[in-house]
Amino acid sequence: MFLDASVIVAVLGRESDWSEQLSVIVAAQPPFYYSAIVRYEATLAIARIKAAGIGDAEVIFQRFMDELAAEEIDISPAIGREALSTASVYGKVVGHRHS
Repeated sequence: MFLDASVIVAVLGRESDWSEQLSVIVAAQPPFYYSAIVRYEATLAIARIKAAGIGDAEVIFQRFMDELAAEEIDISPAIGREALSTASVYGKVVGHRHS
């Protein structure tokens, strides 16, 4: 399962549906993956939400990734297209209730 920055921020930022999002992650079968851009986006959002420095926010992000044994991967063009396809169905942009 690829972990998007928005779901990571929802969980770590304790957004309104964070426990539901975490349940989906916990119920999923590993392996879990994320990208460098996910690290970047999530870390900046965590820093903003928690009024923390970027270094502290990255530690929070990395601890969560370590707990999930998530692996950082490069994003190929095919993975990027699939991510956009998935976002068009399930993303916040289209108002999906579990985004």
